[in-house]
Amino acid sequence: MKRTITICRHAVSGLWLTVAGVIVAGGLLLTALRLATPLAAAYTPQIVAAVSAALGQPIRVASFEPQWHGLGPVLVFKRMEVLDHAGGKPVLRFSEARIGIDVFDSLLHWRLADSHLTVKGVAITVVRGNDGRLSVAGFGDVATTGDGGRDNIAIAQRWLEAQRRIRITGSDLYWPDEEGGTPPLPF
Repeated sequence: MKRTITICRHAVSGLWLTVAGVIVAGGLLLTALRLATPLAAAYTPQIVAAVSAALGQPIRVASFEPQWHGLGPVLVFKRMEVLDHAGGKPVLRFSEARIGIDVFDSLLHWRLADSHLTVKGVAITVVRGNDGRLSVAGFGDVATTGDGGRDNIAIAQRWLEAQRRIRITGSDLYWPDEEGGTPPLPF
């Protein structure tokens, strides 16, 4: 009986030490990531290229500022433009775009996972076509890239659908409804 109680005490003690160790290690990891966040500014071209690849459209930014908010980093792009492939003309312009990174999901799946997208200062037109499908005006001009024919509209749509939260602030949203035949609604 004493031996069983001693084994249980050691097991509980070991469990508490393990939990405490995991909490301390997680705290140290978050602290290291938080301290390293400003260093990401040195990798602006690589980060812009990664966002461009995820979106399926080339982008151009005036400045990039990594920040930390809550439990994860936030990539802040100032004066961001989403470009078409043909002539590099802007399809969308944002005064600011913020992409939050989910640290835990990224570590769990071993890939970069975003937690939210916030765009500020954009005039965007979302069109509901005669077939009921939604599209963003300007993305329809671009059918494929020159690198094997990937469908940029589908890539951008999948990326946007994967966002858990999308917030549009200080912007204008226009909704022409071709299916319903109503005049464009400004929001």
